[in-house]
Amino acid sequence: MRRTRCCGRRCAAGLPTGRDLVLLEVMEAEHAAIGRLIGAVDGLPADPAADLARLGSLTDSLVIGVNGHLAHVEQTVLPLIQKTLTTTEWAAFEQADSEHGVRGASVP
Repeated sequence: MRRTRCCGRRCAAGLPTGRDLVLLEVMEAEHAAIGRLIGAVDGLPADPAADLARLGSLTDSLVIGVNGHLAHVEQTVLPLIQKTLTTTEWAAFEQADSEHGVRGASVP
């Protein structure tokens, strides 16, 4: 097992540090960008002067962004989860997510 340098209370609390923290910040930025695209796609049809070509362009951007984000999650976040969470912690997350998370989503 490789040892990493700890940064005090974050490590002691089991919170991400270093590269893992940067990864989570990147994920948050990706979520924000996807959220802005969703907002733009949702809002455009309500505008009577909206350019439908722009709607197509925004939708394409949304699909590309979500596909890229999901690939990023599979390549980097899922390994981080496996490295960080115990089986019990993951089960608790799945339970909470099933009660309060996105409906219709499935995490194998």
